[in-house]
Amino acid sequence: MARLRLWLVMLPLVVAGTEVGASVVDQFAPREYEGAELFATTNESHALLLPAAALGVAVLLLAVWACTKAAPARMRLPRWVFACLPPLVFFVQEHVEHLISHGAPWTLAVDPTFVAGLCLQAPFALAAYLVARLLVAAATAIARRRTGRPPAAAPPVVCFAPAPAPFPRLRPAGSRRLTRGPPLIAA
Repeated sequence: MARLRLWLVMLPLVVAGTEVGASVVDQFAPREYEGAELFATTNESHALLLPAAALGVAVLLLAVWACTKAAPARMRLPRWVFACLPPLVFFVQEHVEHLISHGAPWTLAVDPTFVAGLCLQAPFALAAYLVARLLVAAATAIARRRTGRPPAAAPPVVCFAPAPAPFPRLRPAGSRRLTRGPPLIAA
């Protein structure tokens, strides 16, 4: 169940990041690249943008709320989702749009605008990952506070002490004074 909650937090953010990246590409794309763009103002699908965004926000908020109700001790976001899904969603979306408007999706892979849009998915995926991580951490902290569990123990501090000298220093018999030489730490 915890995995489902994490997926419900991650997917709306991945889709939102992908769509924002695609809209940035569409702003700077040449006329021959544009066609049947999803959620474009010249399309009928533009009317679906607000309900789709509202649904995504509702799913995200409900998933975060569910995480605050029963969060495990440690929730980890899989990084591969944010590394693989945004470029894949962008790739599929652009090819479908290009197929609908131009009829030849195989020519899209060599288009510089498409390659730039594919590269532009990385910063938006990173931003989506950071937002998801922040939301999950906040939900986990709220769940911990609600259940009264103490926060996770901090990792122990490692101090580097000098290693013991491999050979003991010799002292003259009956003398309390150390022999001359470098300090014990340097020896």
